[in-house]
Amino acid sequence: SQKPYCLAQRGPENIKGVGNYTLAVKGNKGEDEAILYFMDSNAYNKIRKDKGYDWFGRDQINWYLQQSARFTSQHQIEPYPALAFFHIPLQEYSMLSDSTKYVRIGTKKENECPGLVNSGMFAAFYEAGDVMGMFTGHDHDNDYIGTIDNICLAYGRFTGSKTTYTNIGSGWRTIVLKEGKRSFDTWINTDNGQTLYKVTYPDSFAKASVAK
Repeated sequence: SQKPYCLAQRGPENIKGVGNYTLAVKGNKGEDEAILYFMDSNAYNKIRKDKGYDWFGRDQINWYLQQSARFTSQHQIEPYPALAFFHIPLQEYSMLSDSTKYVRIGTKKENECPGLVNSGMFAAFYEAGDVMGMFTGHDHDNDYIGTIDNICLAYGRFTGSKTTYTNIGSGWRTIVLKEGKRSFDTWINTDNGQTLYKVTYPDSFAKASVAK
């Protein structure tokens, strides 16, 4: 947090995790045009002896819903275009394996490793109506993006050191929001200079669905 240009915040101390905060994206006129949610998807389960990854706490979900309702009320009861960022994917990501129902674009070379419990984060995003897409990491050999109920579920691309596993190479995901629209472009950049899987939300997924 002491690095130049860092916008990260610790977030409320009375809810689960560290790093639950929001950022408003300003438009050309200096007004809020989009909202970014950053949330702590936590680490390992500490309840009983069940081994696996943790999940979003109910207090985190309530915090998100409160923030979303506050922003929406400021925006003439129309949800802002919003994106959510956290580390561990939700259980819904594994649903994208069914290509007869869902469109998935990009690389999948390992099974998703979500938290042990589905605590309802996706349902909260759907009900609030602002989040267009969520972006996660965690599974180093996945960099795909897909949609369920018109919400994108996406991975980035592994950006770490060579000492940590990756079989698809390092890189990053670029996201470009479009002012005044519920739309964004996104693609994967690789360390060797390639641009992969460029899509536009929501158009690319609607066209892919029709093609199927």
